[in-house]
Amino acid sequence: MDDSAGISPGIADLKVDMSGAGQTAETGVDPAPEHCVSLGKFLAGRLVEVGVTHAFAVPGDFNLTLLDELVSKKELKMCWTCNELNAGYAADGFCRRKGVGACVVTYGVGGLSVINACAGCYSEDLPVIFVSGGPNSNEFAANHTIHHTIGLPDLGEQYRAFKEFTCAAVVVQHLSEAHHQIDWAISEALVGARVLDVLLGKAASACDLHCRHHATGLPAVILDLQISARELLFTYNTTFSPHPG
Repeated sequence: MDDSAGISPGIADLKVDMSGAGQTAETGVDPAPEHCVSLGKFLAGRLVEVGVTHAFAVPGDFNLTLLDELVSKKELKMCWTCNELNAGYAADGFCRRKGVGACVVTYGVGGLSVINACAGCYSEDLPVIFVSGGPNSNEFAANHTIHHTIGLPDLGEQYRAFKEFTCAAVVVQHLSEAHHQIDWAISEALVGARVLDVLLGKAASACDLHCRHHATGLPAVILDLQISARELLFTYNTTFSPHPG
């Protein structure tokens, strides 16, 4: 079955020119293959760029395509756990040691299972990136129930739950906006040293992004702030315990 069927018509054929120049699908001429990147690979690159070397994950139907994309990133080691709560707390611990963490789960049963760890990271001001697979974009307007949910046609319950315990929560439904949403969310987490949640449609992860002039790196000011945040976090963790025993 073609997973791109769940995405708005034409989106699966759009490309991104990572060099900031050249032709795109808008002109009818595809850029060179090395300048194209899928949504999943784009996210993997951003995770590595901000310092995530290990991502903790639990596979599920809604995130399998995304995980395939993440696994292909050599600089990112995927660590599989028995359940979502283990993955969330492992990302918490990794963040305390390295300055930033990442956790990848499936939609519904996975996202709601990991929210306890997410709330813990939020209360401790830890920049942990929670990524969840999700329904295809057309499912949100279909008004029918799908598996691994709470049994209602409303598919926004996970987003609303995470919104209470994150500095930024985004649902990626349009590939033309995906890179902006991901960069904004990661920047918010690094600047504010707070947790974030990104929900990706299960078919969208392998689709090529579309952007004519998208930079290959995060803004320098964000990377500088990330380094400062790491130093502050290390100092905080080694000099003060918020829960004295």
